[in-house]
Amino acid sequence: MTHPFDVFRIVDADVHWIGAVPSLEDALARIRESGRTSPGEYLVLDQKSGDRLVFKSDELVGPHGSHAAEKGQSASAPEA
Repeated sequence: MTHPFDVFRIVDADVHWIGAVPSLEDALARIRESGRTSPGEYLVLDQKSGDRLVFKSDELVGPHGSHAAEKGQSASAPEA
């Protein structure tokens, strides 16, 4: 089974694939986990819709345990 969400770490002008996961929540969990040792920006690519979301690992979790997407704030896609 192919998972529809790919997670990448953005390093300088390049991206490094972290893995594929079944849901956006799993992608965010993967970013939190990876961000502990490799803080920075992460890209989540939705293979079904083509949507790209960028999250900063150090800003992903707010004071009440929520992230930007749950608060209705948009995450930006990297410029091509």
